[in-house]
Amino acid sequence: MPVNEILAPSYARVKYSTPVAVHNSVFYFTNAASQVLVAGLDQYELTDKNGAPMLISSIVAEIYSRMRTVGCAITSVDEINIFNSAAGANVFVGTAPNPTLTGALPGHVASAYVMLVFAAANRQKTRITGFEAADARPQRYPGSPVPVTDNGSTEWYVIRSPAPFATQDGFPVTQYKSFNTGYNRRLARAYGRILQP
Repeated sequence: MPVNEILAPSYARVKYSTPVAVHNSVFYFTNAASQVLVAGLDQYELTDKNGAPMLISSIVAEIYSRMRTVGCAITSVDEINIFNSAAGANVFVGTAPNPTLTGALPGHVASAYVMLVFAAANRQKTRITGFEAADARPQRYPGSPVPVTDNGSTEWYVIRSPAPFATQDGFPVTQYKSFNTGYNRRLARAYGRILQP
């Protein structure tokens, strides 16, 4: 099977927990990550859209805290592995400290999901998905215009905040395309095998 090479300058592979299972996400960024020491801890930072340093762990915490507001029952961030892209195999930079999430934990349906779809100016798409969402009905809503001021949404944070989100090929994310809800049947079958009633 061919491998779709990651060309974004850096990315974070994140493991997060819900009340049911552990899931994985990948976030791509427009510039390379570097190591810094913050309060005695090894942290990893990027240069944000304004040219200032921004910690990757704080970006991850903000995304998952905001995903709680759309009904994703994300209880904790368990691991953040940072990579910089390179020719051939990508370079593992390090593991960032696990952040604490904010906001109330919503009710949830096992294997239901929320997926937000974003795109770069060249229409290449990237997605942010959260599992154990509150609504399992398959629906797709077109992306509404993202306000200039922060309304607490994930889409505002991805599009308008200084965080330098990118697609897998490293193009800056500039558009909010759609909001999707649904139910992952394969995941539900897997849960049926591992969970006791």
